[in-house]
Amino acid sequence: MENFFAEALFWLLSALILALLEIEIEGADGWAAKLPTWRWQPRGIWRWLCLGHDLTGYWLLSNLFIFFILHNGFFLGLDWTWDNELKILSRYCLFLPTWDFLWFVFNPAYGLNNFRRALIPWHAAAPWPFGLMPLDYYSGLSGALFFDWLRQGYLNQNYYLVYFFILILFIFAAPVYHKIYKKLH
Repeated sequence: MENFFAEALFWLLSALILALLEIEIEGADGWAAKLPTWRWQPRGIWRWLCLGHDLTGYWLLSNLFIFFILHNGFFLGLDWTWDNELKILSRYCLFLPTWDFLWFVFNPAYGLNNFRRALIPWHAAAPWPFGLMPLDYYSGLSGALFFDWLRQGYLNQNYYLVYFFILILFIFAAPVYHKIYKKLH
């Protein structure tokens, strides 16, 4: 029996910790705008594959690191199976937009009220279906649902309901973090 609450809480806390670390690194300048990293502006099909974003060394290496860390269980005795791999891929797809979204929500330079296409230059080039969020987020959620469906043959709504419930609780906690952040900085 899976513990949906514990698993969802673990992934959300992991995404939050990484978002907070990235806020400390980038400040208000997202997408590594002022970091000493390489930046590639893809063209043609590559631009489409990058969903309109520049590719940076920071983005590539941080995402590869997360991808590898998610596979650490296989090096600690967990058997590699398609079921386990698909679950990891599902969680990875959900983790990326969650991490990015929490960066905005907890970043005092943005917050939930400023999570809008017009105020986020690095997400402005990407489509925002229904005006709610960048296409990346829909892609991540779709990937998560797809890999879960491949894994189980159905979608386990319980996990996602618990996940988004905890995410909403985190959103309500963001203003408290903003006050702490401002006092510490």
